[in-house]
Amino acid sequence: MRVYEPPEPVAGVTGYHAMPLVTPEGGLNLLTFGNPTRDPARETDPGWLKLYRNRGTRSSPRFAAPAERIPVDGRSLAEVFAAADLWNLNPYRDGRGVTHIVISCLYQYVLEYWPDARGTDLRDYPNMGSGRGYRADGTWMGRRPTTRVFLLRNIGSNEQPVFGPPEQLAEYRSWDGRTDAALVDVDCDGALELLVRRDVDRLWAMRLVAPETTAAGELPRLKATGEEWELPCSPLRRGYFETSLCCCDLDGDGKQEILITGNPGVVIWLDYADGEWREQPPLQRVGGAARVETLAVPCLADLDGSGAPDLVVGDSSGYLWRFANRAAAPGAFDFAAGVRLHADGSEIHHLAGPTGSIQGPNEARWGYLNPLVTDWTGGGLFDVITNDIYGRYLWYRNTGSRQEPRYAAAEPLLCAGEPLTGAWRSRPAAWGDGCLLLLNYDGFLQLYRRTGTAPTHLEAGPLVRYRDGNLMRGCGPGGLRGRHPKARRRPGRPGGPQRVLRLRLGPGRRP
Repeated sequence: MRVYEPPEPVAGVTGYHAMPLVTPEGGLNLLTFGNPTRDPARETDPGWLKLYRNRGTRSSPRFAAPAERIPVDGRSLAEVFAAADLWNLNPYRDGRGVTHIVISCLYQYVLEYWPDARGTDLRDYPNMGSGRGYRADGTWMGRRPTTRVFLLRNIGSNEQPVFGPPEQLAEYRSWDGRTDAALVDVDCDGALELLVRRDVDRLWAMRLVAPETTAAGELPRLKATGEEWELPCSPLRRGYFETSLCCCDLDGDGKQEILITGNPGVVIWLDYADGEWREQPPLQRVGGAARVETLAVPCLADLDGSGAPDLVVGDSSGYLWRFANRAAAPGAFDFAAGVRLHADGSEIHHLAGPTGSIQGPNEARWGYLNPLVTDWTGGGLFDVITNDIYGRYLWYRNTGSRQEPRYAAAEPLLCAGEPLTGAWRSRPAAWGDGCLLLLNYDGFLQLYRRTGTAPTHLEAGPLVRYRDGNLMRGCGPGGLRGRHPKARRRPGRPGGPQRVLRLRLGPGRRP
């Protein structure tokens, strides 16, 4: 396991896709991209590649501002790729030490991916919205958008970079809002291939050919042959969507490994052994914040009866995490490293799959797990009730003890004999014994109460109203449904009083 010190912020540097430029004297400059669509108020060089020169040392860098604008074929990068919707940049360092850029560009995303060429605002349309977007056979009504991959050749140096006109390497289609590509010797035969992450979590290699010979160490002109293959480590377990690929000798064995980041917010790496690439566990760091795989939905509960509330968190990847509180003092928090919880011997992992998201197959790896920890049966043990990307409500019964919780396989909560569903990616609130407050399928706050002795059987209760009689609605139309927890609660002892910390009802509305 590789463990690193906590990261240190780099002062004065703005932009995306930061790429190191190692100079012949062993110095280290930094190249970034001033994305014109993100942080426009802060970005002083929108659309440009930006060079930050290091006025410190390599071990203690101090990058000078303002940055120098670096042209691509005499223009800004955004001007060169004005027809593209999204860009992803990865560096490649050739045998002379000169750093070039591989850029993957997405084209006509709205027109191709979204049914009826509409959907990026996540509202309801004839073929977009809750229960729409898919054909009867389960296929998405949009189609894979086009991605083109280009090489930006550095015809200058790392000290004075100058990038020539883009050279197209490949073109393909993918179920993705942003794919990724890098130059890698995938089969370790001494020739470069194009490594591509596409279709959310799949890794493919594309064979390249160099029609002309070049000087030793110089990057030749490359072109895809049409031959491609999927890597044995595909699909990736812990990396997907909006990835970044980086080749480096991570373990000091003299061979290149591949670093991969992505939507989960962790850094994994691939190691080459016995003729194939194998995914390794995420890199670790010393200490740091309690964090999970993006879009965390936390709650506090004393799961082990220690008297200190533990942290239970769902995330966008669909995992359920527990951070044990080791603090001895009342009201203090000192969390151990997070562990993913299991039910009936299997890891709890909610996933949309190719047909489970209102936003289509590019969200196949999302789960949006929203947990509520509560003593649902009144037996003195904390159970877990979840909502997810499907909007379904599942109950994980605690079959363990007060000191050692264990969870049975999920059981769906039922209403009128059918599985209870509500607005997607929204958390329910415990509203007294055997009662849940949740966003119903139409996005209105409604109470549901247990009926009889079966913990899974509920009946629909009254809709919650404002004092003026209007219904409380907690979300908008289409993909804007749900998307937030409605109540944050600090559970006391099982069966004891509950203290409401915050009730979120939507923008601009108060009861």
